[in-house]
Amino acid sequence: MSGSPSDATLTISPIEPQTQPRSLPAPYLLVIEGHSSWRCPLPASGELLIGRAEDCTLRLSDRTASRHHARLRIDGSELLLVDLGSHNGTRVLGQRVVGSRKLQHGDVIQICEVTLVLHAPQLQQVRHELAPMELFRQRLIEEVERSQRYGRPLTLLCLQADEHADIARLLLALTTQVRLIDVVSRQDSLFFVLLPELADEERHAIVAELHQKAQKVSASIRGGVACFPADGNDAEHLTLSAQAAVTMAQAGECLLAEKAQRTQLIGEHEVTIADPAMQRIFALIERLARSTLPVLIHGETGTGKEIAATALHVFSKRSGRFVAVNCAALPEALAESELFGHEKGAFTGAVSQKHGLLEQAAQGTLFLDEVGELPLPLQAKLLRALESQRIVRVGGTRELPIDVRLVTATHRDLEEEVRHGRFRQDLFFRLVAARVVLPPLRDRRREIPILLRQFLRRACASLGTQTPSLSNGALALLLGHAWPGNIRELRNVCDYLAATCTHGVVTSEEVSGLLQSADGLPTASPPKPSVDPQRTPPVIRNLEAEIRELEQRRMSEALTACNGVQVRAAELLGMPIRTFSYKLKQYGLTVPTKTSK
Repeated sequence: MSGSPSDATLTISPIEPQTQPRSLPAPYLLVIEGHSSWRCPLPASGELLIGRAEDCTLRLSDRTASRHHARLRIDGSELLLVDLGSHNGTRVLGQRVVGSRKLQHGDVIQICEVTLVLHAPQLQQVRHELAPMELFRQRLIEEVERSQRYGRPLTLLCLQADEHADIARLLLALTTQVRLIDVVSRQDSLFFVLLPELADEERHAIVAELHQKAQKVSASIRGGVACFPADGNDAEHLTLSAQAAVTMAQAGECLLAEKAQRTQLIGEHEVTIADPAMQRIFALIERLARSTLPVLIHGETGTGKEIAATALHVFSKRSGRFVAVNCAALPEALAESELFGHEKGAFTGAVSQKHGLLEQAAQGTLFLDEVGELPLPLQAKLLRALESQRIVRVGGTRELPIDVRLVTATHRDLEEEVRHGRFRQDLFFRLVAARVVLPPLRDRRREIPILLRQFLRRACASLGTQTPSLSNGALALLLGHAWPGNIRELRNVCDYLAATCTHGVVTSEEVSGLLQSADGLPTASPPKPSVDPQRTPPVIRNLEAEIRELEQRRMSEALTACNGVQVRAAELLGMPIRTFSYKLKQYGLTVPTKTSK
């Protein structure tokens, strides 16, 4: 979404060794200031003055930087950074420069709110030390925060070696290949490489080179690549995405996280499986499909219970039909006739014989959705039919044999229903011979960006319009939403965005307004109360949305009170400046123009 079109089709496979050495690019500083960035080329020798003054070669607009802040001395094979007694200091890789410091390729220089990244491959490289996993996780969290704040690229590479790989050689290959800005760590057979500040082409080249070096040690090594924010907007889900890509990669292959998915047709449904939990659930469904055990599927509304039931039928060898019915939609007076059928003249309006759902699903599968809604008398008759595999139609006397696989589903806690006498205990035990629990979408966030792309693309295709891209702020809001309506709500949101977005990019403001409604769906205008408001019960809103709205309002008020100075506004709210800046971008808030006093 936020990446280039080439990213969507990139799959890194084993690469042929390079026959010609690559020419090293000219050294430069990547300057990241505010929401913009540019390259400042470095001369072969001489000095580069950095600061706010007009005579500075690299002139900064940040008012917290000193007029003459720092100086970069360049002498062919050596770069020396000198702090010129600046008020707020100069930092390299988080450490304050006292006097001067020798720089290496990939060093990150921080001057107040400005970030400088040194690109000078011709400088002598040193071997990285392997970072402990706890330190790696902390660094990943920090880099994600920085990427959120400045909109900078961030890549996480995960490599998995086989049990026969020479771990020591692998570590040597990785730690001598990466830049100083990168971080390498290891957890059992998994190797993690954190790669900040890599544009699309650079990321492709560096990841391919790292994978190729690792392949020389272990030919079957598998890799997974996750990019911020398209594959995850926090450290945890970025890691899960990279690991999921490793799991689905073939031996010797390095796979992008957005390609780490399996799409298959289950009945009339095209199902995308990417989250490891869902992979395990569908593997369980395939095993259960071979038996005739009754299966109870439990999950929140919109999690795909009917798709799971369809999979149980499709993966089985049953030759009959798949018949589905929502028990909540059955009128109580007709529910027995619908399930068991009736004879002609059994009741007023029974003008002909009717086969019930249990007969219609002969040699196949009957799916009873929301089975907890069945009335108690009908529960008793269903239990007897399941145990005897025989039914009697309404108004009939003859028992008819049936051969049907029963699959049921509910979003209720049936054990709680049994305790309150609303569901028969004996039927409950009959239905839960096997149970499949579908996790809500908020617990399988690995799939959210994949499903977003898929649903948005399909919705635009049906409308004949071009698929819009999602801004980083919009994507962050969508990834952070709780999705109480699960996949159904996600699809509805994508349908709405496809129908209403006319400018090619979905903004955070559009998404924020969309997700703040009670059910995740937009309304053209709020409904007007038709009764006395004092007698109307209060509307219970989603707590997360209400807190988010309050936070946005307080941040706007603080910015106005502080004349647009973010540091002072953050202090006023008691919020760390890094968190304040991130949320400012996430909510798409406008900073008031500073006025002179």
